Amino acid sequence: MSPSKPTILVQLDTDLQPSVFDAVVAVDAGVQHLFRHVGVTPENVRDLVYGTIFTRGPADLNHTAIFIGGSNVPAGEAILDVIKKTFLKTNTTASGRETRRASSDPACNRWEKA
Repeated sequence: MSPSKPTILVQLDTDLQPSVFDAVVAVDAGVQHLFRHVGVTPENVRDLVYGTIFTRGPADLNHTAIFIGGSNVPAGEAILDVIKKTFLKTNTTASGRETRRASSDPACNRWEKA
């Protein structure tokens, strides 16, 4: 059995400059690796999500989280809608369909079933 992977938080920000506050909170919460993307839109978020989830197996996804940031709430909600649809298409388990979404806590290891 391989050791667990380090924690990763993928920060997807709708603004042109990512929030320093969000990054500091993530690091203080124990995130080991923070990947920050700016200018994220509903049109370009799908491939960022694919890059996040396809590189880790199911056992390691609990060490991976996606955080949506930015000052434009409707833009963030539109990104969340695309992320949810992406997970519905890709995250199927033996017990049926399951959607996972990161909580707003950047601790990077808290997942909720939706």
